[in-house]
Amino acid sequence: MISASCRAQEEFLAIVSDLVDERDIHRYGGRLFTGASGIITAELSGHFATVPWHTSADELVNTLVTIITDGRHLSIRARDI
Repeated sequence: MISASCRAQEEFLAIVSDLVDERDIHRYGGRLFTGASGIITAELSGHFATVPWHTSADELVNTLVTIITDGRHLSIRARDI
């Protein structure tokens, strides 16, 4: 089971490497993993079914990915200056 988990994590980081620079893979990968885990936990516990949120787990994961990819572009521009 641990072996399968390691393979899944390696595949996840390979996907993240398509979004960010190699030196940022683990930092952004960790942020995506923990963010998505929290979103899934909130979804499964019914938090998004309540009125104040007006969102879904899918929308939140998409937002998280967008924030990370936008941040990547900002950090690339900052390094170029």
